[in-house]
Amino acid sequence: MNLLANARDAMPGGGTISLAARPIAKSGHTMAVEIEVMDEGVGMSPDTLQRAFEPFFTTRATGLGGFGLPVVKRFVEDIGGQVAVKSRLATGTRVILRLPI
Repeated sequence: MNLLANARDAMPGGGTISLAARPIAKSGHTMAVEIEVMDEGVGMSPDTLQRAFEPFFTTRATGLGGFGLPVVKRFVEDIGGQVAVKSRLATGTRVILRLPI
């Protein structure tokens, strides 16, 4: 839910949020599930992207926030998964969660 809320907030003028899930197989056996959240929002600069998972870091004008992405990352890594983020300014952001089965 944190990722979807962030995607919504990144599109103040509206846009599309895409959510996809796909199995990752090796030798015919499903080893993981990949979940992808993409938005058409404002995107992140390289500096922001580098700090995105820091607790208390936020780009919101109110200064509130800074917990969503660190919580997502910690949960995913605690269960043996991986998180990848790709983002470009004025293009949007793509977050990929790879969760073991």
